[in-house]
Amino acid sequence: MERKQNMFLTFINSPFALTARKRIINIERKRYREAGIQVTNNQIEKRLAERKLTTAILATLWLAGITYRWRDRLSGLWFKEQKNRTEVISLANGLHWQNGRKHRTLIYNLTVPLVENNIDLCLFNTKPENLDSAKAESYVALGELKGGIDPAGADEHWKTAKSALDRIRKAFMRAKQNPHTFFVGAAIERKMATEIWDELQEGIMSNAANLNDENQVASISHWLCNR
Repeated sequence: MERKQNMFLTFINSPFALTARKRIINIERKRYREAGIQVTNNQIEKRLAERKLTTAILATLWLAGITYRWRDRLSGLWFKEQKNRTEVISLANGLHWQNGRKHRTLIYNLTVPLVENNIDLCLFNTKPENLDSAKAESYVALGELKGGIDPAGADEHWKTAKSALDRIRKAFMRAKQNPHTFFVGAAIERKMATEIWDELQEGIMSNAANLNDENQVASISHWLCNR
Protein backbone atom coordinates (compact mmCIF):
# COMPACT_ATOMS: atom_id res chain seq x y z
CA MET A 1 0.00 0.00 0.00
CA GLU A 2 2.84 2.41 0.86
CA ARG A 3 4.55 1.76 -2.49
CA LYS A 4 1.27 2.36 -4.31
CA GLN A 5 0.78 5.65 -2.45
CA ASN A 6 4.30 6.83 -3.24
CA MET A 7 3.92 5.94 -6.92
CA PHE A 8 0.58 7.59 -7.59
CA LEU A 9 1.64 10.75 -5.74
CA THR A 10 4.26 11.31 -8.47
CA PHE A 11 1.37 12.17 -10.81
CA ILE A 12 0.25 15.10 -8.66
CA ASN A 13 1.40 18.60 -9.61
CA SER A 14 3.75 20.51 -7.36
CA PRO A 15 2.95 24.20 -6.66
CA PHE A 16 6.22 25.13 -8.39
CA ALA A 17 5.22 23.29 -11.59
CA LEU A 18 1.85 25.02 -11.71
CA THR A 19 3.41 28.46 -11.12
CA ALA A 20 5.91 27.91 -13.94
CA ARG A 21 3.13 26.73 -16.25
CA LYS A 22 1.04 29.85 -15.50
CA ARG A 23 3.97 32.08 -16.40
CA ILE A 24 4.39 30.32 -19.75
CA ILE A 25 0.67 30.68 -20.52
CA ASN A 26 0.77 34.41 -19.68
CA ILE A 27 3.75 34.91 -22.01
CA GLU A 28 1.98 33.03 -24.79
CA ARG A 29 -1.23 35.03 -24.26
CA LYS A 30 0.77 38.27 -24.56
CA ARG A 31 2.33 37.08 -27.84
CA TYR A 32 -1.09 36.37 -29.34
CA ARG A 33 -2.43 39.70 -28.12
CA GLU A 34 0.48 41.60 -29.68
CA ALA A 35 -0.17 39.75 -32.95
CA GLY A 36 -3.84 40.77 -32.81
CA ILE A 37 -5.02 37.17 -32.50
CA GLN A 38 -7.91 36.33 -30.19
CA VAL A 39 -7.57 32.98 -28.45
CA THR A 40 -9.10 31.43 -25.35
CA ASN A 41 -7.13 30.10 -22.40
CA ASN A 42 -8.19 26.57 -23.37
CA GLN A 43 -6.77 27.01 -26.86
CA ILE A 44 -3.48 28.31 -25.47
CA GLU A 45 -3.24 25.47 -22.95
CA LYS A 46 -3.98 22.86 -25.62
CA ARG A 47 -1.42 24.27 -28.04
CA LEU A 48 1.27 24.47 -25.34
CA ALA A 49 0.56 20.88 -24.30
CA GLU A 50 0.98 19.72 -27.90
CA ARG A 51 4.22 21.68 -28.23
CA LYS A 52 5.69 20.22 -25.07
CA LEU A 53 4.90 16.67 -26.09
CA THR A 54 6.21 17.28 -29.61
CA THR A 55 9.43 18.69 -28.16
CA ALA A 56 9.93 15.59 -26.04
CA ILE A 57 9.21 13.21 -28.93
CA LEU A 58 11.66 15.02 -31.23
CA ALA A 59 14.30 14.87 -28.50
CA THR A 60 13.70 11.13 -28.09
CA LEU A 61 14.04 10.54 -31.83
CA TRP A 62 17.18 12.70 -32.01
CA LEU A 63 18.84 10.80 -29.16
CA ALA A 64 18.02 7.52 -30.88
CA GLY A 65 19.40 8.77 -34.20
CA ILE A 66 16.01 8.39 -35.89
CA THR A 67 14.98 10.83 -38.63
CA TYR A 68 11.42 12.06 -38.92
CA ARG A 69 8.95 13.91 -41.12
CA TRP A 70 6.40 16.38 -39.82
CA ARG A 71 2.98 17.58 -40.99
CA ASP A 72 2.25 21.31 -41.13
CA ARG A 73 -1.03 22.08 -39.36
CA LEU A 74 -1.83 24.93 -41.78
CA SER A 75 -1.24 23.25 -45.15
CA GLY A 76 -1.49 19.57 -44.21
CA LEU A 77 1.73 18.95 -46.15
CA TRP A 78 4.51 16.70 -44.91
CA PHE A 79 8.10 17.99 -44.66
CA LYS A 80 11.46 16.43 -43.96
CA GLU A 81 13.34 16.87 -40.68
CA GLN A 82 14.98 20.27 -40.32
CA LYS A 83 17.73 21.63 -38.11
CA ASN A 84 15.61 24.44 -36.68
CA ARG A 85 13.10 22.53 -34.60
CA THR A 86 11.33 25.68 -33.36
CA GLU A 87 9.13 25.85 -36.45
CA VAL A 88 8.39 22.13 -36.28
CA ILE A 89 7.39 22.34 -32.62
CA SER A 90 5.17 25.35 -33.30
CA LEU A 91 3.44 24.13 -36.46
CA ALA A 92 3.46 20.32 -36.43
CA ASN A 93 0.27 18.37 -35.91
CA GLY A 94 1.72 15.10 -37.14
CA LEU A 95 5.01 13.19 -37.05
CA HIS A 96 6.32 10.17 -38.92
CA TRP A 97 9.39 8.07 -38.14
CA GLN A 98 10.80 4.64 -38.88
CA ASN A 99 12.24 2.55 -36.07
CA GLY A 100 13.88 -0.48 -37.61
CA ARG A 101 11.30 -1.87 -40.03
CA LYS A 102 8.40 -0.27 -38.18
CA HIS A 103 6.77 2.84 -39.63
CA ARG A 104 4.95 5.01 -37.11
CA THR A 105 2.75 8.04 -37.78
CA LEU A 106 1.44 10.19 -34.95
CA ILE A 107 -1.52 12.49 -35.71
CA TYR A 108 -2.91 15.14 -33.39
CA ASN A 109 -6.65 15.85 -33.16
CA LEU A 110 -8.09 13.27 -35.50
CA THR A 111 -11.72 12.23 -35.85
CA VAL A 112 -11.62 8.44 -35.61
CA PRO A 113 -14.47 6.89 -37.66
CA LEU A 114 -14.71 3.84 -35.44
CA VAL A 115 -15.25 6.00 -32.34
CA GLU A 116 -17.03 8.87 -34.12
CA ASN A 117 -15.16 11.37 -31.96
CA ASN A 118 -12.09 13.57 -32.12
CA ILE A 119 -9.12 11.93 -30.40
CA ASP A 120 -6.19 14.05 -29.22
CA LEU A 121 -3.40 11.62 -30.19
CA CYS A 122 -3.45 8.69 -32.61
CA LEU A 123 -0.41 6.52 -33.37
CA PHE A 124 -0.55 4.39 -36.54
CA ASN A 125 1.58 1.50 -37.79
CA THR A 126 2.01 2.89 -41.30
CA LYS A 127 3.45 5.67 -43.44
CA PRO A 128 1.38 8.86 -43.83
CA GLU A 129 0.86 8.03 -47.51
CA ASN A 130 -0.83 4.75 -46.59
CA LEU A 131 -2.75 5.97 -43.56
CA ASP A 132 -6.41 5.00 -43.44
CA SER A 133 -8.11 6.09 -40.22
CA ALA A 134 -11.05 3.77 -40.96
CA LYS A 135 -8.87 0.65 -40.55
CA ALA A 136 -9.04 -0.44 -36.91
CA GLU A 137 -5.96 -2.66 -37.27
CA SER A 138 -3.76 0.31 -38.23
CA TYR A 139 -3.95 1.93 -34.79
CA VAL A 140 -1.11 1.28 -32.33
CA ALA A 141 -2.18 3.68 -29.58
CA LEU A 142 -4.75 6.39 -28.87
CA GLY A 143 -4.47 8.98 -26.14
CA GLU A 144 -6.02 12.00 -24.48
CA LEU A 145 -3.95 15.15 -23.91
CA LYS A 146 -5.31 17.72 -21.43
CA GLY A 147 -3.39 20.98 -21.09
CA GLY A 148 -5.59 22.76 -18.54
CA ILE A 149 -3.67 23.73 -15.39
CA ASP A 150 -6.45 24.87 -13.06
CA PRO A 151 -6.56 22.37 -10.16
CA ALA A 152 -10.28 23.11 -9.71
CA GLY A 153 -10.98 21.75 -13.17
CA ALA A 154 -8.57 18.81 -13.07
CA ASP A 155 -11.14 16.18 -12.11
CA GLU A 156 -13.47 17.32 -14.89
CA HIS A 157 -10.66 17.04 -17.44
CA TRP A 158 -9.91 13.52 -16.24
CA LYS A 159 -13.59 12.51 -16.35
CA THR A 160 -13.80 13.75 -19.94
CA ALA A 161 -10.58 11.93 -20.88
CA LYS A 162 -11.57 8.74 -19.05
CA SER A 163 -14.94 8.65 -20.84
CA ALA A 164 -13.20 9.17 -24.18
CA LEU A 165 -10.70 6.37 -23.47
CA ASP A 166 -13.49 4.04 -22.37
CA ARG A 167 -15.35 4.72 -25.65
CA ILE A 168 -12.17 4.03 -27.59
CA ARG A 169 -11.60 0.67 -25.90
CA LYS A 170 -15.22 -0.41 -26.39
CA ALA A 171 -15.27 0.63 -30.06
CA PHE A 172 -12.03 -1.20 -30.85
CA MET A 173 -13.10 -4.23 -28.84
CA ARG A 174 -16.15 -4.53 -31.11
CA ALA A 175 -13.72 -4.46 -34.04
CA LYS A 176 -11.64 -7.18 -32.30
CA GLN A 177 -8.66 -4.87 -31.91
CA ASN A 178 -6.83 -3.83 -28.76
CA PRO A 179 -4.63 -0.75 -29.28
CA HIS A 180 -2.86 0.91 -26.35
CA THR A 181 -4.60 3.79 -24.59
CA PHE A 182 -2.87 6.53 -22.60
CA PHE A 183 -3.42 9.84 -20.83
CA VAL A 184 -1.25 12.96 -20.50
CA GLY A 185 -2.50 15.77 -18.25
CA ALA A 186 -1.18 19.10 -16.99
CA ALA A 187 -3.33 19.21 -13.84
CA ILE A 188 -3.63 16.04 -11.80
CA GLU A 189 -5.12 15.99 -8.31
CA ARG A 190 -5.01 13.32 -5.59
CA LYS A 191 -8.31 11.56 -6.37
CA MET A 192 -7.69 11.31 -10.10
CA ALA A 193 -4.07 10.28 -9.49
CA THR A 194 -5.40 7.28 -7.56
CA GLU A 195 -7.79 6.39 -10.38
CA ILE A 196 -5.02 6.74 -12.99
CA TRP A 197 -2.68 4.55 -10.98
CA ASP A 198 -5.40 1.90 -10.49
CA GLU A 199 -6.09 1.79 -14.24
CA LEU A 200 -2.39 1.37 -14.96
CA GLN A 201 -2.05 -1.39 -12.37
CA GLU A 202 -5.08 -3.23 -13.74
CA GLY A 203 -3.87 -2.94 -17.34
CA ILE A 204 -6.93 -0.95 -18.41
CA MET A 205 -4.76 1.95 -19.55
CA SER A 206 -1.28 1.40 -20.98
CA ASN A 207 0.51 4.56 -19.90
CA ALA A 208 0.06 8.01 -18.33
CA ALA A 209 2.12 11.08 -17.57
CA ASN A 210 2.00 14.44 -15.85
CA LEU A 211 2.88 17.09 -18.43
CA ASN A 212 4.65 19.14 -15.73
CA ASP A 213 7.04 16.33 -14.79
CA GLU A 214 9.98 16.27 -17.22
CA ASN A 215 10.87 12.66 -16.40
CA GLN A 216 7.33 11.47 -17.05
CA VAL A 217 7.08 13.39 -20.33
CA ALA A 218 10.41 11.90 -21.44
CA SER A 219 9.23 8.45 -20.39
CA ILE A 220 5.95 8.52 -22.30
CA SER A 221 7.71 9.99 -25.36
CA HIS A 222 10.18 7.10 -25.30
CA TRP A 223 7.26 4.72 -24.93
CA LEU A 224 5.45 6.19 -27.94
CA CYS A 225 8.58 6.12 -30.10
CA ASN A 226 9.16 2.44 -29.33
CA ARG A 227 5.66 0.98 -29.77
